[in-house]
Amino acid sequence: MRIPSGCSNLETTTIVDKVKGLIFGAILGDSLGLATEGLSRSDVREIYGKGPIRFGMGEDGLPFHRDHYRSKFDENDFGDDAEQILLVMESLLENNGHFLSKDFAFRLRDYSEHVWKQRSNLKGASGALVRAPLLGALKFWDGTTVVENTADCCRVTHPDPRCIISCVIASTLIAR
Repeated sequence: MRIPSGCSNLETTTIVDKVKGLIFGAILGDSLGLATEGLSRSDVREIYGKGPIRFGMGEDGLPFHRDHYRSKFDENDFGDDAEQILLVMESLLENNGHFLSKDFAFRLRDYSEHVWKQRSNLKGASGALVRAPLLGALKFWDGTTVVENTADCCRVTHPDPRCIISCVIASTLIAR
């Protein structure tokens, strides 16, 4: 990530650290969320009580609940939200830091045909919103580019204007 001088009051190393934290946090959050994704609040209470849910290499906590959906994942795995973030990153790396919606759409189609259909059965997940923060970090100093990239990325899977504005708000908050 090339960060132009003078675009922020923060040191470049601090900015890079924040972007890494955003990426790792999103992936870890998705991994933690698999334990309860798609469950009702009462189901979570019944299965996990007051927790905590075991995560990572430790032995402490309640084991990961195995039902039809979660049986498709390994321990400490992550789901489609993290995979979509990784697809955006892969596309950015292949295109010299430029977001190209067609390239991302092709990658997403390939992913959905070869991975997602085999593992996921949740309906109505909003992967567009989980991709938005990464697009806020990309060229954060250029608000127009942040908005355009975010809207283009959202339109690939969620063309509804309400989805687009939600994504733009999230990415703009990250950019600022």
